Amino acid sequence: MFNRLLLLVLSGWTSWLGAGEIGVSMSNRGLQIGNFGEISMFSRFVVKENGNEGRPKHWFYTVTAPTRFENGVSPEGDAYARMIQTQEMPNFKLNDYSAVVHDDTVTITLDGEAPGDEPGKIEYSMLFLPQVLINGSQYHWKSADGRSGSGRISVRFDGTGTEPIGENLTEFVIDGKAGKLALTLKKGQPFSVIDYRGVGFGPSDRVWPGIWIGTFSTFGGGERRFEHQLELKFDYVDGFGIAAPLPELSKEVRKVPEANLVSGYQPAPPVLPAPQRLERTETPYIVGGMDKVVVRPGAASEQDAGRLKRAAEKLLLNDFVLPVTMAEDAAEFGKNITIEVTDREVDGVTAPEQPEGYSLKIGADGITIVSRTARGAFYGLQSLRSYRNSQGFDGVEVTDWPDFDFRSMLMMVDNGSLDYHGRQITELLAPLRYNTIIIETEYAAWDATKNIHQPWAISKDDLRKLIALANDNFIDVYPLFQTLGHCQWLFANGQNLDLAEFPSWPYAYNVSNPRTYELMTAILEEIINVYNHPAYVHIGHDEVTLGAPFPYREENKAIGGQKLVMDDIMFYYNYLKERGIGTMMWQDMFIKNSADGDSIFGLAGVRDQLPKDIIMCYWDYTRALDWSGDFVRMADEGFKLLGCTWYEPQNIANFTRLAAEKKALGMMATTWAGYTNSYVMEEKNFQQIAQYIDAACWMWNVAKGFPAGTSAGRALYDQMFAEPENKHASGIKFDLSNVANLELRPDSLPFLLEDPLDIDRLVDHSGDTGTVKFELAKRDGRLAAVALQSKSNPDFPAAVEGIQLNVKAKKLYFLHFFRDPEKKWDYNGNIAYYRVCYADGSSVELPVRFRRDIERPDEDYSKYLKPGNALEWRSEFGDICRMWCMIFDNPYPDQEIRTLEVRAGEKRYPFYLFAVSAEQ
Repeated sequence: MFNRLLLLVLSGWTSWLGAGEIGVSMSNRGLQIGNFGEISMFSRFVVKENGNEGRPKHWFYTVTAPTRFENGVSPEGDAYARMIQTQEMPNFKLNDYSAVVHDDTVTITLDGEAPGDEPGKIEYSMLFLPQVLINGSQYHWKSADGRSGSGRISVRFDGTGTEPIGENLTEFVIDGKAGKLALTLKKGQPFSVIDYRGVGFGPSDRVWPGIWIGTFSTFGGGERRFEHQLELKFDYVDGFGIAAPLPELSKEVRKVPEANLVSGYQPAPPVLPAPQRLERTETPYIVGGMDKVVVRPGAASEQDAGRLKRAAEKLLLNDFVLPVTMAEDAAEFGKNITIEVTDREVDGVTAPEQPEGYSLKIGADGITIVSRTARGAFYGLQSLRSYRNSQGFDGVEVTDWPDFDFRSMLMMVDNGSLDYHGRQITELLAPLRYNTIIIETEYAAWDATKNIHQPWAISKDDLRKLIALANDNFIDVYPLFQTLGHCQWLFANGQNLDLAEFPSWPYAYNVSNPRTYELMTAILEEIINVYNHPAYVHIGHDEVTLGAPFPYREENKAIGGQKLVMDDIMFYYNYLKERGIGTMMWQDMFIKNSADGDSIFGLAGVRDQLPKDIIMCYWDYTRALDWSGDFVRMADEGFKLLGCTWYEPQNIANFTRLAAEKKALGMMATTWAGYTNSYVMEEKNFQQIAQYIDAACWMWNVAKGFPAGTSAGRALYDQMFAEPENKHASGIKFDLSNVANLELRPDSLPFLLEDPLDIDRLVDHSGDTGTVKFELAKRDGRLAAVALQSKSNPDFPAAVEGIQLNVKAKKLYFLHFFRDPEKKWDYNGNIAYYRVCYADGSSVELPVRFRRDIERPDEDYSKYLKPGNALEWRSEFGDICRMWCMIFDNPYPDQEIRTLEVRAGEKRYPFYLFAVSAEQ
């Protein structure tokens, strides 16, 4: 036990210490409790003003409040975890939030108080139990009024919402396959238990299915203190324990020759977005040596005509060596690709009436694209890309137009954006037919803000070039300039604190300080100039009360929050209107979300005083559109609306349908990543990029968007731009059964209490990923793997050496995966290591890099982990799981590879090698 405990403590694994020893940890995710795995995954404590059902003012929020954490072991040997408030706040004081482990019991204490007399409310999410711990369990409870009850938690949750299990409870006991979990209230308000498996719960960056345990309460002018204490005890069933390593049978592995070991991945090029009308014909267009491209711009401006010609050259001159000519009459040529801006019929093709619509006809005699606008003709060219083949283009007849006039995405930029986001514009956004980009722009290197410049700030020159590139692809660009709320940028480097509403926690600016507007308008003048006098400026203005007390200064308290917010908006609105520029802003300060609810400062009640030509960018990132109650009401009130989504596919589908039903102006796909290092976006935030595909398809054609709830964008991202591989190779599959040391049976705890994902189902799998074939390891007819010492498998070896391959190979392929019980990842770290040892005594070490060579089994595709490069299966709950393939290009193909070594990474992530194959 000592060695195991030492290993886990040294590797930073303070959450769960070992068999029979419950551990606790406090972080930005709140309290985590575990032993054999997670018992509780997450907690949070939120104190906010009462009566605001839209976006109430937060007084204390464990995720964002200034806090630090202590995790350790007391001199008495008790593990403890504690959250400590590090900065005085005017509306709430946290006296104690801690968890202490004594023997087999965890005591969780929360103590806080709210000075003053303003009414408030509290959400205390005490525990969140993972579904692997509770599925199929029996439970019983006792309530504060003396009642009792019992029941069974279903093995599978088939609903789409939440279901209450018990309310007003003082005791709750779950009895499952792993053991008995008992919760006992010692002090404070009774708690509720709610089944969240249908919607999930968790921090902002991730939600999990499971059981929520917590309480809601309010306080008024009397009792201002919240005290709560809960005891948790977990007793395991007899015989419950950590999986033990299987004995190694031999270092020699069986070789299985395979004539078709590697095959090329050739995805069909997707038609994105789906056209409104499409008919395929049997008359493809085959490119000939004398063919030409004719652009007939009609009444289009000279600038638009030039854009259209350059787009045609990019697609048809560069790829097919077809000369592009500007001409008013194409009849002088033989077989042509004609791109014409006109409302008349051309070669039997007429453009739809919608300005951005187009008609496309591909036949043996030529290609015709017609539209009433240059932008629509440009979209016809983008559509042409979807029908390309090795000799030319497939025969089709297409009539197409967008369902929304405003199809936009929000971009955050830095000093690498001209290259990175420039490629996104030309290779992703233009082909997907976005017509607007909104760039969050306050961190750019403005002349007026030299004292707060960041080293990663985009220069004004690069910003101009990025805007010009977007414009050349028929994309309008508008700035987002954060005002009032989210103004941390204004106080960077400790500057401008005299302008802060709450200087000790600078977030919003002081509306009453005249210098505030002197500085803000100076920046705006530069913005307007760099953005070529844009049609709109987005002023932000969201979550004004979220980051710090507002109003705080006495002069502003006297004015009142409602008037401060309204006056600030109208300042920018009038300033921009005088310059012929429209205003955009976020909606959240002006919603109440329910017919009888209130809003922050009562702003929903006075929103009719806002000019109706302000475009309200209405964000709601929930699947069920929890915050969109006022979207319908605001549409009925005559506001111009953009529905704003993030990266959750079901949210994108649902919100786009609602926006279409209410005849909204359009949609916006928001991105909340990219500052400071845009180059790692595709590695760290791939889901935020892949969603551009989902969102674009829904924006263009609501009736034919992707099936709701699927993340099609991630798989299609690679298909849109990857060159097909026509590769086939023979080789050897290695059967690692002799060295496999972990038998993957659900009842053997291969991953402790982490969800086993029904990985044992792979025992009958062919081992084919789609591009590479493998021989899966087995022991006694059960799936097996080479496991290393980790937080989930502490009794296993840190390295497995001397695996006999004895082969010459051009490439090696490794089929592996890892678990992540901490839910924390080192993006620059290595999950494990391989060492390839040659017959001459030399060797090559291969790091297994997170999100480049390996991913979590429940994750989707990414820039580096592509479709066809993973073995897939479905769990009992219907979730797609993946085991990823890593490729090693052998630098010494003429040297015999004698042995393979597998070694654990520094952080001891649970890592599992299932198979190896060699291409010869």
